[in-house]
Amino acid sequence: MSSKYPVRHALTLVVILLTVCLLPFSVAAAQEPSNTPEPGGIADAPYDPVAEATGQAIEDAYLREKASRSIFDFHIAYLIAPDAIAPDNVFSEQAVTETLGAVPFSSWEEFSAQNELFPFQILLIHGSMYEDIDTQWTRWAYRNRVMFAGLSTTFEQMAEITGDYCLIDYNLSGQKTSDTLWFFQYAVSLDNPQLREIVHLHELQLCDEKYGIKGISFSVLHGIKDLSIRGSDALEGLARSFITRSMDYGIVGQKPDASLTPTTTLTPTPTATSTSK
Repeated sequence: MSSKYPVRHALTLVVILLTVCLLPFSVAAAQEPSNTPEPGGIADAPYDPVAEATGQAIEDAYLREKASRSIFDFHIAYLIAPDAIAPDNVFSEQAVTETLGAVPFSSWEEFSAQNELFPFQILLIHGSMYEDIDTQWTRWAYRNRVMFAGLSTTFEQMAEITGDYCLIDYNLSGQKTSDTLWFFQYAVSLDNPQLREIVHLHELQLCDEKYGIKGISFSVLHGIKDLSIRGSDALEGLARSFITRSMDYGIVGQKPDASLTPTTTLTPTPTATSTSK
């Protein structure tokens, strides 16, 4: 009977040795992520170094291009009524001209004449000019990659200016006109003009994405952003926002040549004439 005890002790020793030897592998396996999804989940995609390198290259190129851009490369109009802002205000005509390189206009007729000569890429509109604006023209421009920003304007006024009735003021700050600057963003990358009109209808009026357009790849940028204009660096922040949106819009800076004269032939744009609301 005594011969059973050595066997039992030997088995116990083997179990102990196996436990000690296999424990590190069990811990390592528990620490490694598993590709097995939870019930109803989706397994993680396998690591693809080529895809990661490609994505990083695209991001690096984007950042290099963004860093190379200057706000002074863009043709910017600043529409503001006379004496609407004190000369020492951060958004005075002089400050906006010096910081953004914008051209100030105190009447719609002046802006219209200059815009026919060389179209503006960015419109900064002060609320004091709201009653003078030709919304037929601004709505056309909004649909054709002209960037819009509203200063001292209400959310509802920006909707009227752009004809965009599908954006929502999620921050419920529509009444904050003195310290909020509105960006209404809209750009459609689609060459076919008839199909673009379909997208405009659904994006800006029907407020859905049921275009019914099949077999064609295109993109739509549509959104809203409100920017606080408090502080002495508000214009610098606005300049950075314009540059970022120029990347999103896919446009590059384009200012008129100094030799441009009124007789120069340019791509025609809808005439911007003043109309009453």
